[in-house]
Amino acid sequence: MRTNNDTQTDEQLWAEVLDVLHANHHELTDDEVKALAGEPQRPLPYLSFKKVAAVFIAVAFLSGLTFATWRMVDKEPTENMLAGVPPTTDTSSGDTLIAFDNLRLDSILTVVAAHYERAVCFRDTVSAALRLSTVWNRSEPLAEFIAILNEFDGLQLTDERDTVFVQTHPSPSLVGRE
Repeated sequence: MRTNNDTQTDEQLWAEVLDVLHANHHELTDDEVKALAGEPQRPLPYLSFKKVAAVFIAVAFLSGLTFATWRMVDKEPTENMLAGVPPTTDTSSGDTLIAFDNLRLDSILTVVAAHYERAVCFRDTVSAALRLSTVWNRSEPLAEFIAILNEFDGLQLTDERDTVFVQTHPSPSLVGRE
């Protein structure tokens, strides 16, 4: 064993490396020589069934996620938003009634405000997320529908300058909802 005082020169280290290489040297067989002399074999492109299935599943998942996001962002009211209840005509008065069953207030007001050519402004997030069931008579003035919605506990709507403003007031029925 050498100590720090006995440092080797580069030639001595190189001689030791060569000794180790010669000690581990073995001759190649004919088969090894033929294998090394032939053309190098390149691996073929390899796609396993699992890789193809994983790519297919990922594309399907991302497509579904994109479609769901698009449907959530699309705020235009549709017939499906009316909970499957088409507009019904009351034959006694000739008025058109639309029933909203357990729908978010922002969805209801989007439909109603479009009919009266008004914008809707929610002053808090709680009011937009409230779910209501009500009936709207399209031939009545907007003030009557607002009066009906104002009867709900803690909800206040006002119609000012072509905009319907909505806000909630603290009440026991709205605590903990969003």
